[in-house]
Amino acid sequence: MTGGQAYHVGHLNVALLRDEWDSPAVAGFVDAVDQVNAIAERSDGFIINVGGDNFDAQIEAYDHPLTNNSRFAATLSVWESAQALDQFVHKTLHGSFLRRKDEWFEEIEKPSYVVWPIKAGHIPTLSEGMEKLALLAQNGPSADAFDLAWARQTEGAIA
Repeated sequence: MTGGQAYHVGHLNVALLRDEWDSPAVAGFVDAVDQVNAIAERSDGFIINVGGDNFDAQIEAYDHPLTNNSRFAATLSVWESAQALDQFVHKTLHGSFLRRKDEWFEEIEKPSYVVWPIKAGHIPTLSEGMEKLALLAQNGPSADAFDLAWARQTEGAIA
């Protein structure tokens, strides 16, 4: 809570698959997406996964070399806190898939994900998340755009 206003965190994760979505080379990831998303939805602190047709349309409309690639993958979600997101990322089945990311994803410019504070009730857009990702890449972690390592170090200083 800051100034009487409740805050949550937005989270954007971007990646580029090593092969097309229907390729056996990335099937281990693609086949588990629904299962991992279901775990997220049951996790403490999860609010919403910004997906579906509206998000797909945002990706198609966003003019960026990464998003214009047919192998682009992204997750945009909202969590009650960075700590709740961190718990899901590292302490659930998601963590085992994260450890295998090099099997399925190409190396992209760092960072590949960003977390940032949002007002409770706000649903972020891909454009907003990409701007925060660029901010993190340009300036490093801050209260406006950060990674989970920074959030762990500054616990209590963020939403």
